Amino acid sequence: MMSKLLVFGCVAVMALGLAPPVAADPVVNAFEATTTDGNQLLEDFALGLDFDVDTPVWVTSLGIFDDNFGDGLKNDHYLAIYDRTTELPVASVTIPKGGGVLIDGYRYVDLSTPVLLDSGFEGSIVAGYPDGNLDPNGNKHGNLNLNSTPTWNGLPWMDNVGISRFGTDAFAYPDTPDHFFGGGPANRYHAGSFQFRPTPEPGTLLLLSGVLAAVGAVRRKRKKRQAKAEA
Repeated sequence: MMSKLLVFGCVAVMALGLAPPVAADPVVNAFEATTTDGNQLLEDFALGLDFDVDTPVWVTSLGIFDDNFGDGLKNDHYLAIYDRTTELPVASVTIPKGGGVLIDGYRYVDLSTPVLLDSGFEGSIVAGYPDGNLDPNGNKHGNLNLNSTPTWNGLPWMDNVGISRFGTDAFAYPDTPDHFFGGGPANRYHAGSFQFRPTPEPGTLLLLSGVLAAVGAVRRKRKKRQAKAEA
């Protein structure tokens, strides 16, 4: 009986850890804006911010910086999380003109299905700026006195350790590391962001505690039966 409970507990914990997040689970915004104004207007361009995953997370939505006190997007924008190894997108959305929910300086749109990024994943959150773009991004340009970098909230689940990158196609992986104007920092752009829910979920620990409590109860009952039999 005890071994069956242990097996059940392990299977249940694993299943819960890999289950898609629910509305009650906490949401973390990968980036928060530290300025209200963009300082760069790009067309047919992509800007990426690299990150590495240490603990699995569920990505629930993607977002783009909305300058000028969040006055609304003036263009459609393609957003994607790319795998830096394959240079292919693993999650993507198009945020329409005037669309998205404003949170901490970014406009977010939910993914149709949350995407699990496992430990060891090396990614980049990429924002696309199309032809005729009217939505400025922010760029630190390596200048300590110019603009500011967004706040990274990924720790302890993810590290913002990769260098920023750019490309001359709003709908493709930006494969050029941005070394201009002094290089770095890793989160030098106010551009793309994403929301995620850490996993395993808080309910995992509660489930595990319940399983261990049940195992303890079985052990106590077994000891009582043995004691009675020996009396």
